[in-house]
Amino acid sequence: MYVRVSTLSVIRAGRKFSRLPTLVGAIVAFVLFLFLVALISPEQGSGGGSYYERLSELSTWTVNQSVILTDYLDISSPNTFLLQPQQQLSYNGNPENLTSPFCGPAVQILIMVTSAPNNSLSRNAIRDTWGSRNYIWPKGVRLAFVLGRTNNETIQKRVTKEAEEFQDIVQEDFLDTYHNLTLKSMAMLKWINLTCSVNNDISSSPLWVLKSDDDMFINVDRLLKVAHDSPNSKMIGRLTCGALPIKERNSKLYMPKYLYPSPVYPGYLSGTAYLLRGDMVPTLLENSLTIPLIHLEDIYVTAILARQSQFFPDDSPFFTYNRLNPKDPCPFRYMVTSHQVTPIEMRSIWTNLMKRPPVPCSPKKQNWLRRIPKMTKRYRKLCSFPQ
Repeated sequence: MYVRVSTLSVIRAGRKFSRLPTLVGAIVAFVLFLFLVALISPEQGSGGGSYYERLSELSTWTVNQSVILTDYLDISSPNTFLLQPQQQLSYNGNPENLTSPFCGPAVQILIMVTSAPNNSLSRNAIRDTWGSRNYIWPKGVRLAFVLGRTNNETIQKRVTKEAEEFQDIVQEDFLDTYHNLTLKSMAMLKWINLTCSVNNDISSSPLWVLKSDDDMFINVDRLLKVAHDSPNSKMIGRLTCGALPIKERNSKLYMPKYLYPSPVYPGYLSGTAYLLRGDMVPTLLENSLTIPLIHLEDIYVTAILARQSQFFPDDSPFFTYNRLNPKDPCPFRYMVTSHQVTPIEMRSIWTNLMKRPPVPCSPKKQNWLRRIPKMTKRYRKLCSFPQ
């Protein structure tokens, strides 16, 4: 069979196939271009910033700086405290068994509020409201403030005078900065351990310890109820799972890779306020001697250090790191914590909370009371908890 092919058809086919290598080359070049762009451009994610930014140094925790706790704190010596309460010690009939009013099985909860030296207004607001000695001591609750050192002599003199007047300030000898919050929390555990250890007997420890910031409003009655209803818990607070290290260099939560190389944090409790068993304190301190420090104290204490100690935190709907509406008295009657509360607001909330009879309200269908995720196998994996 004879097939007639025109000259024009041959020319068109030749042109079509002659463009194929050019097209393939263009596609390859475009793919290489995208690869190079992805390689050198910021790697965006929930943490923000870029891969290279996580290699940037922190000004206060540099690459070559020690991450060993004992290079900053002597956890066995009480002599490094610049200030601490003058213990009203009781012999209980035995000179060898000194007990502190901050310790012992009669103390249900010891509240340790981390505060900055210049935050006297916040400390006074707490003393006048939910942390009032006349209010909390009959309930078996004690309160002390934990501070670092300041280089401002005027502020230090005011802190010393305040400590002498109220006998509720613990000040350790390290510079009080945001990136030293882990040192502050470890100083807190150190003071509890040294103050409440009677012949190394952990039974003299308070039943629970609440670590809190000084801009938190704490409902002490609700706190006692949560503690009472959680006999098997070791740590309680606002649990976060699956969080990624912040990559943005300018964020105060920035985490460089040389301090924490893993791509995700284990489940941890918000450092705004968390509750832990008093008998956990010696174990946490002991394990801190071998676990490198990071500057984010809640992740270090409630995730890294707790996991090494075989403690795993429990979530509570009554703990929040959010700010609640200070003009709405209802959430403060049910929630243990509220964040970012000013001294003026703290007094106002307290006044409303103490009104009798209380304003009727219900926690049902309120957006400030969140649901706790079920601890499924998948969620436990997200939290890096044992299956």
